[in-house]
Formats: sequence, C-alpha cells, structure tokens
Amino acid sequence: MAIRIHSDFISDLIGIGDGKLAMRILRKVFDGSGRFIERGQDDHRYDKIKDGWIRYASKGLRVIFVRAGDDVLLYRGGPHAVEDNLPAPRAAELVPVVADEIRVAMTIGPSAHVGEYAAALGAAVTIERSEVGGLAEASRLLYNHADRFLYSNLLGRRFLPHKDVYLISPYLTADLLRSTDLFGQMLDDLIDGGAHVYLVTQPPAKVADIKLFEELSARKIDVFFNASLHAKIYAFLLNRDKLKPGQHKYKDFVAIGSANLTRSGINPLGLQNKQCQYELSYETTGDDWPQVEEFVLHVAAMSTDLDVVRANLY
Repeated sequence: MAIRIHSDFISDLIGIGDGKLAMRILRKVFDGSGRFIERGQDDHRYDKIKDGWIRYASKGLRVIFVRAGDDVLLYRGGPHAVEDNLPAPRAAELVPVVADEIRVAMTIGPSAHVGEYAAALGAAVTIERSEVGGLAEASRLLYNHADRFLYSNLLGRRFLPHKDVYLISPYLTADLLRSTDLFGQMLDDLIDGGAHVYLVTQPPAKVADIKLFEELSARKIDVFFNASLHAKIYAFLLNRDKLKPGQHKYKDFVAIGSANLTRSGINPLGLQNKQCQYELSYETTGDDWPQVEEFVLHVAAMSTDLDVVRANLY
C-alpha cells in the first residue's frame, strides 16, 4: 500500500494549533507501528471527490482521504468545516510516509507545538513530486497563512542531513533563532549533523543587539551583515553522502520571497493567527540554484563579518 500526504493535510495540522488535537488525528489514521488503519469504524464516502472518504477523528474533527486501489492520499484533516465545499486535489505535493516517520510523530508529547508533528511527518512537502491518481505537479508558491506553509517546509528539513544552509533575511525575530525555540533547535540539530549554517542580515543598530549574534556565532552559525540587504532567501542543501537508505528521494529546498525570518514573516502559528502579516514565497527549481548561489555569494562578499561589526560598535 502506497500512503501519501498532501501538503494541505500537514498545513491543517499546523493550523489546528493544538498538539492534542493533532495527535488525535494521527491516532485515527495510523496505528502504533506507523501503519495506515485501513478501515475506521465510521468511514464513509465523500461524494464530492472521486474515491474520497471521510473518517471521524472525534466529534468535531474529520480526516478526508482519497483511496484508489492500494494508493491512499491523506488530503485534509481538521474541524467539521474542512469538508465544506472542498474541491478535488488538482495539484498535490506528496510525501511518502514510512513507518519510521510516523513512529517519530506519534511519540511526540501532546503538549508539543504542532510544528513538531509536521516536521516529523516530513513537512518539507517539496521533497518529492509524483503523481497519484493523475494528480498534476503542484504549485511552487509558499504562503505564511494558508495552503503550503513556508514555516512547515523549513521545519521539515530537521530530519535530513544537510551540507549548507543559507538564511538571508534583513529582519529577524531573535527568539526564533535561539535554542529554546523549535526553529533554533532545528538549526542546532543540522549543525550537529555536520551542516554549515550561514546567516546574512542587516547590521545591529546598537551594542545591546549584538549579543544575539555572539550567541549564534558560539553555536557555530556564521553571521554576516549587509546594510543594503532586502532579499529573503532560505536555502537548504542536502549532504547526499549522508542520506540514509530511503532518503535519496529527498531534494534540496530553496525559497525566495517576501517573508523575513520573523514571527510575523514566517508566521509559525499558521491559521491560528488571525492577524498575520501576509507574505508570499516561491520555491525555485534545482536548475535555478547556480544563479541563486551566485547572488548569495555576491551578497556575502559585500557583507561585513561579526568581528568587524563588533569592533565598530564597541
């Protein structure tokens, strides 16, 4: 049986904003060994979508999946309203689900941030594009408020070995980058796995602001400053020599857009945040990376490192 996850299903988990509810949905879909539960007690047809089914996760939660032969696509999961006026999945970003990934997700405590579930499921939904039931290749657009979440795509890199990570953002939310935050923890994990992490941002305006960058440098994050920076780029380049069996299908991830590395920019709360700052990003193709890399290296070459900025401020 081939099990796939649509990007909207992962976005729905994040949008719920409650780890307990996210866990409830997962336990209605998978058993403790990570296998898909083929028949739920109240499964019934969803007539608006060919081969569509609805499974009750609780009185107020629904899981909608498409089953064609041995192929199962987990399409949506959330409150009752998720089934209202739902179109068929015309374009899907699909992640193969293997038992190990599901087991990781289902061992996460229900008090955890829902982003952890998304990351454990392989939330970087761009890692594989395939066709199930004739579904076309998906849009490369990434949003911070709906559909494909930029934030979940970033977190999804946590469980893969990387060679280089580039974070290009004029503005930052300091707490996001600290080890106490899920995003900061991901950076530490990537570094522990051998990745080189580079951050390019605008220089600090006062002495007090430099403490954050000294902390990042101590965690082996290379920091550069460029007062003319306005681009926002997130690039995660895999270390293919360290990929485990079954991981070779994964791809590099590069996104360019308007979202700063701030809470309002990448919007970790997703649909739970009713007053977000709307941003739009675009995932580039692998063929675009040489040109993007040329731009990144140019910006880095025109930037100032931490030692120089520290000397000028003190």
